[in-house]
Amino acid sequence: MSLKDSANHDGGLRFHAQSPFFARLNFYVLCFGTVGLPFGLCLLLSVGAFKLTVRSTRTAGVSKSFLAGAVAGAAVASSLLTTPIVLVLAGWLALRKASDRNKKLLSFLAGATVPLLPVVLIGLRAPHQVFFDLVEYHLFHRVGSEGNMIRWNLRELFNWFGSIQGIILTALAVVGFGRSYSQTEPDDARRSEIFLCGLISIAVAVFLAIPRPTFSFYFLLLTRFVSILAALGLERILSSDRMRNSGWVLAVVLGLYCVGLGPEAYKMRREIFHSDHSMVEMLANQINQVTPADGWVFAFEQVYFEAGRLPPPGLENSFNPYSKANQWLAENRFATVCMMANDPRVKDFDLFGRYSESAAVSGPDFTVYLFWNRAASPSPGVTKN
Repeated sequence: MSLKDSANHDGGLRFHAQSPFFARLNFYVLCFGTVGLPFGLCLLLSVGAFKLTVRSTRTAGVSKSFLAGAVAGAAVASSLLTTPIVLVLAGWLALRKASDRNKKLLSFLAGATVPLLPVVLIGLRAPHQVFFDLVEYHLFHRVGSEGNMIRWNLRELFNWFGSIQGIILTALAVVGFGRSYSQTEPDDARRSEIFLCGLISIAVAVFLAIPRPTFSFYFLLLTRFVSILAALGLERILSSDRMRNSGWVLAVVLGLYCVGLGPEAYKMRREIFHSDHSMVEMLANQINQVTPADGWVFAFEQVYFEAGRLPPPGLENSFNPYSKANQWLAENRFATVCMMANDPRVKDFDLFGRYSESAAVSGPDFTVYLFWNRAASPSPGVTKN
């Protein structure tokens, strides 16, 4: 495989055969990029923005740079975890030595604002709520004072970078990134594109290490970029003059990468609670059977949705730090309570004593309690629901 084969005729980096292999068989991509989370869409949009940005520098006009900005902005609108990608792409356009760089940069930034306009419009109508959801909550309320967040974040970083797949990807990516400084890459434009890919990988990795707490599955957002660099690194190794059995080396590397799926799947199976939707349906059906139409329900977001019930004010997000849920539990305000069996509030608020009816719904890994038919009326001064 020659260096020439690593590029399109228009000069843009082409994804090597191993690049989609590394991304598609990555455990975190398979586990979290294929479910109802924004990560799959973010992967598509962020890589699309990268490719469009690169190609926009090789064509006249600003249409491609505008489209690149729009796609990058859509990724941010899907998840703020992709914010560094927009910043790095904009900085790369700004630092290029080209006469039209300012036009392309402005068109990129203009395109990036389009997907964010709905957020701006909603922010004008409800500025406090939008600012809290997008900024204040993440800066000040993601986690309480309990626990050691540095230790937690280091563990999550190790879960990704210290796994078999993470080690292979990182090691090969370092070799691929080094190619941008190597004499084996004679094309300055392609060297710049490799450098851009590496810069995105580093910026995203650093940014994702900051949240308190972070989670290992966040790092799947850099998998596609690291995979491109890893494919370049693998090509560099296999095309080395010292390499005698490149076929065997390729088979061993790809084989070990596949083997790496096993330990991650086993570990996740032991650490993560899971249940299918039938359990949510069971809880929702029972709640609707025992709760008056105007009765307040304390439950999980999925149960509210399945039961077709609006959460009480402030309980739309179970992580809301200003929620009055505990106060209302103490006041017997809820007609029905749905709570994990191991939740300390079951005992703290004596829910078995406050409600005359209860039931336990068990899944493969946990049990949920349902309480209804209040044994005592709500506290004085509290509206009965």
